[in-house]
Amino acid sequence: MTDKKAKVAVLGIGYSKISRGNSTQSLGADAVEACRAAISDAGIGVEEVDGITTYKYRPDYYGGSTAAPDESVDGVLVASPQYIWKHLGFPNLRWGEWNDKFVGSSLIEAHNAIAGGACRYALVWRACGFEQGIRYGNIDPDRVTGNDEFTLPYGAYGGPPLLALLAQRYFDGYGATRAHMATFISMTRKNALLSGRGYWAENRPEQLSVADYMAARMISSPLCLYDCDIPVQGCAAYLLGPAEAAQDVPHGSAFIKGFAQGYLGPGGVQTFLHSGGRARPPLDDGYAWEPNLELGRRIASNLWAATGLTPKDISTANLYDGFSIIAWSWLEGLGFCGEGEAFEFVQDGRVEIGGELPINTSGGNLGEGRMHGAPHVSEAIYQAMGRAGERQVKDARYTLAAPDRLAVGQAIVFSSEPD
Repeated sequence: MTDKKAKVAVLGIGYSKISRGNSTQSLGADAVEACRAAISDAGIGVEEVDGITTYKYRPDYYGGSTAAPDESVDGVLVASPQYIWKHLGFPNLRWGEWNDKFVGSSLIEAHNAIAGGACRYALVWRACGFEQGIRYGNIDPDRVTGNDEFTLPYGAYGGPPLLALLAQRYFDGYGATRAHMATFISMTRKNALLSGRGYWAENRPEQLSVADYMAARMISSPLCLYDCDIPVQGCAAYLLGPAEAAQDVPHGSAFIKGFAQGYLGPGGVQTFLHSGGRARPPLDDGYAWEPNLELGRRIASNLWAATGLTPKDISTANLYDGFSIIAWSWLEGLGFCGEGEAFEFVQDGRVEIGGELPINTSGGNLGEGRMHGAPHVSEAIYQAMGRAGERQVKDARYTLAAPDRLAVGQAIVFSSEPD
């Protein structure tokens, strides 16, 4: 995206409650609730929605083997476009897409559909399912090949084991410690409790102290329990429309100023505005610090060129933290601080609400739960709309969401104004 004037805005946002094995309704009902709320928040009717898109079901999270959900999981572990279409109607639907990346990519697809004239109002949602007893990424394959030969037999399939390698590489290389991470994690929990949204605020409104973090059980050293997001059930939804439609919305809108998207593939670091696949990258690239950092720099170069901004123009950044170390990689990759400086940059209140660069002001994934990139996109939108309540950052003109890890990530800048 190179046009500096926004063509598309987020006009409405909706959320369901976030639960963990204690919900009184199905994921499908959560998704319908969030989607209806987003449409209503935008002040339009269901009949005006003519575009829909969401994130495709990831069978590897649940130990499944099919690429598309069947009746046993649709509405239980996922809410597909067909499911939402069936339950909301959409009599005038003209465009639909089932994206194979996180919610940020779905938002970009919806933006391009509206800007290109494929539809006028597009509904985007991310519904995350949780099934009691399921351990995400815990698989037991009969046969493995390639790089998997060196990881899967030892229980290292994505998640904590491989992100722990990334974290240890950073700690050893730059002198960071778990104590540096503790202050950051404690802050994200505090922000989550302020928001009143997400698993911890809705179910266990307890502040996490630095001492709590340091005493937590280790999952995969140096990552402890609180470095990993918690699987939950819930849905966030967004209604996008043309920028000129923002004048009809009774509250503020979040104009999409620009975006960039990257992909780290088998051939090394590559970036482009759209990625067709989400293959898991090789261990030596996807979970090493230097290739991730280089990809971040390329995403940053595209992002700042697309928006005409610099890191100093950003009022607040919402950086993916499915695992804590990922947020630090985004800080350095996007140029908010130098290489090897993130662990010191997040100290002394610099990234708290009211600080130099507030980060993850709603708590991110670590505060809301494993909603993938939804907490980051949602908070960037709320801040740009001026609707973040106690968390509202003063003069939040430009807000940023980076709702996935660098290897396959997106970076989106929202603005409180169309220009």
